[in-house]
Amino acid sequence: MAENNCCRFGEVQMDSGQSRQRMRPWLEAKVEAGNIQGLEWLFREKKIFKVPWKHGGKHDWNEADSTIFKEWAIHTGRYREGVDPADWPTWKTRFRCALNKLPDIQEMKNFNQLDGSDPFRAYRFLSKEEINQAKSNNKEYREVCSLASTPGTPNSELPEKDPSEVKIPTQGQLPNFPSDLEDLELEPIKSDPNSTNTQPNQVTTPANDVKEEPSDVEMTEIGDGLTSRGPHPQQAIVPLVVRPPEPQAHEMEIIICYCQQQMCSFHIRSPHGCRLFYDPERNDRILMEPFKQELFGPDQFEQLEFPPCETNNPGQEEHTYKLLSALDRGMLLECHDGKIYATRKSRCVIFISTPTVYNGEPFKLERNERVQVFDFHGYFEPMLQRYLTGGSSKPQAHFMIGFGQRLMSSNSDHSGLLISAQVYHSRAKQLLNQVSCASPLSASIKISMSDDFDKLFSYLKLVKEEGNGHVMET
Repeated sequence: MAENNCCRFGEVQMDSGQSRQRMRPWLEAKVEAGNIQGLEWLFREKKIFKVPWKHGGKHDWNEADSTIFKEWAIHTGRYREGVDPADWPTWKTRFRCALNKLPDIQEMKNFNQLDGSDPFRAYRFLSKEEINQAKSNNKEYREVCSLASTPGTPNSELPEKDPSEVKIPTQGQLPNFPSDLEDLELEPIKSDPNSTNTQPNQVTTPANDVKEEPSDVEMTEIGDGLTSRGPHPQQAIVPLVVRPPEPQAHEMEIIICYCQQQMCSFHIRSPHGCRLFYDPERNDRILMEPFKQELFGPDQFEQLEFPPCETNNPGQEEHTYKLLSALDRGMLLECHDGKIYATRKSRCVIFISTPTVYNGEPFKLERNERVQVFDFHGYFEPMLQRYLTGGSSKPQAHFMIGFGQRLMSSNSDHSGLLISAQVYHSRAKQLLNQVSCASPLSASIKISMSDDFDKLFSYLKLVKEEGNGHVMET
């Protein structure tokens, strides 16, 4: 193997020809040093650490909250201080993409804390033994490794699937998008005749637009020192389970969709509520009281920003950004005593369909009017009791929001909505999930009669329980 095609173990080749330390040892050294705010051990003995994950749109965000992302951009040569402009969101995306590709780091989702004043994600450094065990149990990984070790097969020819690409209907299947924006003239979506894109039926997430260095995937030893970028081996399962706490009466969950494709979700735990808006420049910060609260709502509200629209459909992107630009003041959602209230601040017209108002028929949310849109005690609980006794249909734990386009009905197809949201009352959602699994109205459980092999297996388990663990050989 030529000398310029390989580096020392734990290093990768940069575009400049210089080698740099790989992410795993680099990150482990940063955690051990403890000089980056929020990057620290969570359980040192289990090799579990946490990475600060505060959203850049939070009112109390500062550069120190995202230092680790900047450090990684500098380390990989993607950012040169004093030369390149600062791009905090891109740095964070690149860090997340690189971290998710590593086969020897596992996200510990049960320990993630993405809300509150100091949100973080938890990860665990896996040992070589755990990785090797996972490899031996992963047939797909072994097959791809065999392909990689075949002479004359370059790594770049290995088949790879990008999980962030999601299929949507082709252009001919897309509906026209009527608009109820009072001050925007929107034409039906049409394909761009000048577009050179040969795949108009794909939607890309922000991760697609981030160019990751190809060699940044942790290389895996195969045979006599050969390496491959094959699929990640199945990571070892760590038996660490944390039961989530019961939701408080004021908690809400929001799911944001663009053309029925889920873009992000939020869990609001603040007792004050939240403001949902789109303003990358954060112009709300330049105003002072008393105008600020009148324009944007109370400062105590959690600030949640709509995600950018990343799509290969030029018509969808154009129309979506027209709606987003009219959502700079946003809308307010708050929950008190089990009742959810909505207030429209934005120029974008907002329509709501909720089972607690007009029997689910959509209605327009008037500007600057605080309207009750869900009632846990007055609607959900009584209807749930009637459902359990067979006296009514199953209650809903959520309501629908259409931004800039009229909802046709509570049970119609919403695929034509450029921007929509589902808002759940967290406690109602939890109760509904519990009832759906345990209710006598649920589908009956079906289990087949035991055959001879089942009976043999049951006998072997009984023998083991009695302390006689040997198995008869035939």
